[in-house]
Amino acid sequence: MRIAIVGGGVTGLVAAHHLSRSHRIRLFEADDRLGGHAHTVDVDVDGARFPVDTGFIVCNERTYPRFTALLERLGVETVPSEMSLSVRDERAGVEWGTAPSRLRARPAGPGRVGARAHAAHAGLVARIPRWHRAGSRLLEEVDRGEADPDETLRSFLARAGLPPSFGEGYVVPLTAAVWSADPTTVLDFPAATICRFLRNHGMLTLGERPQWRTLAGGSRSYVDAISAPWADDVQLKSPVTELRRRPEGGVDVRVAGAEPEAFDAVVVAVHAPTALAMLPDADADERAVLGAVRTQPNPTVLHTDRSVLPRNEAVWSSWNVRLPEAPQEQVAVTYLMNRLQPLPTTAPVCVSLNQDDRIDPDAILGAYDYAHPVLDAAAIRDQRRLPRLQGRGGVYWAGAWASYGFHEDGTRAAEQVCERIDPGSTRW
Repeated sequence: MRIAIVGGGVTGLVAAHHLSRSHRIRLFEADDRLGGHAHTVDVDVDGARFPVDTGFIVCNERTYPRFTALLERLGVETVPSEMSLSVRDERAGVEWGTAPSRLRARPAGPGRVGARAHAAHAGLVARIPRWHRAGSRLLEEVDRGEADPDETLRSFLARAGLPPSFGEGYVVPLTAAVWSADPTTVLDFPAATICRFLRNHGMLTLGERPQWRTLAGGSRSYVDAISAPWADDVQLKSPVTELRRRPEGGVDVRVAGAEPEAFDAVVVAVHAPTALAMLPDADADERAVLGAVRTQPNPTVLHTDRSVLPRNEAVWSSWNVRLPEAPQEQVAVTYLMNRLQPLPTTAPVCVSLNQDDRIDPDAILGAYDYAHPVLDAAAIRDQRRLPRLQGRGGVYWAGAWASYGFHEDGTRAAEQVCERIDPGSTRW
């Protein structure tokens, strides 16, 4: 078969990896590089030049079994990383961070203000075990069909007797940081989806967390390794503008400024809204399912400005969330890459989302535009209908957006589609 793959993120890469062994493939990528969120850049800091990841950073064997198996097959080395969280709550006047075995807090204000902030933090910490128990119980009830899988996090927290301050001060920052989610929408996500995601990542308990790992040399090491065998079949700077199903079978793929090419099948491995826009004859089911999954832009800045980190260096963590004092300001997230990757510098190297205006322009090393799926109740509900759409007129849909939005989900989506196209194609 002659198969087109649209999109060079993890899903497109994995689909090409499997299908290229028995079929003629062509991978179309709109950008000038492969990888999508796997984007490693070289920076110069303190007289040293080294690679830093700006999108996909970490994985672990427990919750990324397919992706880590892929890395092993490719011979890509990983090294230990750290998963920790800090919150700088400017409203409450406290900043705190997690460590593998304990919670640390540093009141941001002196005297009575600091004492009140410390008491507020102590109350938040005291409620974490209740949150863990309630979340675990919810998943059991959903699995037994005794609870609504679409109940929002806002509703669930109230029903569990957890105050809004706990959701806003702990659950929202945690979810927003790890999921790259818009904090303003987290409370409207299905509670069961969030709890299942956190449980899968060892974050619905204070113990038995998996060992997180990062890729030696950055995430581009796997991008280079996976694409090497079929590098001649890649077209970069080739945005697909239209997919047209042919009455006699097959699909015409049109790239901007070029004549359409005929393929027997197409794997569409881009964000759902982008995918839907390519198909002028989308049927009602395709419009409903793909149209339910929105994306949110996440402007991302790579920099060395420590001012966006907690004021107290003892609280610095891998993921650092700032809850602004003014309600109209966005919650912001900064990844401290020195804790996530083995960097040859003590200067803080940061990747920040949604706080461009707070970063010293002289400290900026690079700026990038990424997008993440918004997995609200509508998206989660319609994800379940995606298998019914596969193969209609030779078009197959795949992406991390079909599940939790992570590299493991993109890998799974690609393998499921490959098995539909060619059973046995993912067996090595």
